Amino acid sequence: MKKALLLVIIVFIALILRTYYIAQNPPSLSWDEVSIGYNAYSILKTGQDEHGKFLPLDAFTAYGDYKPPIPIYLTVPFVWVFGLNELSVRLPSAIFGTLTVLLTYFLVNELFRKSPITYHPSRIASFLLAVSPWHINLSRAGFEATIAFFFVVLGIYLVLRARRQATLWSVAWLPFVAAIYTFNSARYFSVIFACGLLVYCFGEIRKHVRLFALGVVLAFILLAPTVPHLLSKEARLRFTEVNIFTDASVVTTANERIQREGGSLLSKILNNRRVGYARSYALHFLDNFQPEFLFMRGDGNPKFSIQDVGQLYIIEAPFLVIFIGLSPRLFLQPLHAKRRMRFAYSILCLRGTYSSRSEYYLSTGI
Repeated sequence: MKKALLLVIIVFIALILRTYYIAQNPPSLSWDEVSIGYNAYSILKTGQDEHGKFLPLDAFTAYGDYKPPIPIYLTVPFVWVFGLNELSVRLPSAIFGTLTVLLTYFLVNELFRKSPITYHPSRIASFLLAVSPWHINLSRAGFEATIAFFFVVLGIYLVLRARRQATLWSVAWLPFVAAIYTFNSARYFSVIFACGLLVYCFGEIRKHVRLFALGVVLAFILLAPTVPHLLSKEARLRFTEVNIFTDASVVTTANERIQREGGSLLSKILNNRRVGYARSYALHFLDNFQPEFLFMRGDGNPKFSIQDVGQLYIIEAPFLVIFIGLSPRLFLQPLHAKRRMRFAYSILCLRGTYSSRSEYYLSTGI
């Protein structure tokens, strides 16, 4: 009873931090929020998006950025109840952000189910997320990434829980499908991460092949309406915009340096465009560990940070240092092959895009 009460208090704190004065702070809607709100209003009144397409299932054309449909459809009932305003556009994100705090408790509880630790870290984890600066900030605005993050966490929890409750294999992959319908970045991440979980849990899956196959079939059926869009050039638009490997300046710079050095073999090796892209990737990767980003100012884009607090609180710094210090040992120990896979995957994901680091963390769950 005492533990349940503590969890209720944590979730209540999360709800207050994400909903108090939400219509006024942030002080104005972003263009993404305006687009989501107007399309939700249009669906409510006419059943069509702003471009006249009837109940789109694959994507909303919006401003030409082809928004995934779930955040817009989730906003429709709030527009119906509260009208077309800041509150109705932002409440879905705030609610799903709060639910993620609750879900984090169950996920961490599942992860440490067999741990000898007397005081489970599940309540600590949910509390830290409840008061997390980056999660509060992105939950208080109508960002699709907040909702996608909920689905990713739910998917991870169901897959891990399915190892001891086999019937969940039939639905465990559906949250990843929902994430694909929610946020552009999640279209890539969800598939890759789900495949990683498949490898991670392959031993348990082999014992329940039929239930797993049912879950996969259901996932593919639900994905069917959006497959044509996912294979289109419009779906690749966002990825092309933020992908560092589409930056032509890297190739231009490499060619200029090779030409300036007389086209020698050494210059072709040292100034190869692949070296340039590797350098760009390394720089973006190291950006994630800058103290200014982590503990002082947060994301450089004011849309995703209030600029006077980092992504983490300074009191969390020792835990980050401990993790970095223990990571090589965890990675090298033969008994931790699955942990090595998770650690290596999270490292490799950082950072192949120009997009906001805050949104990246949110959409991937890292």
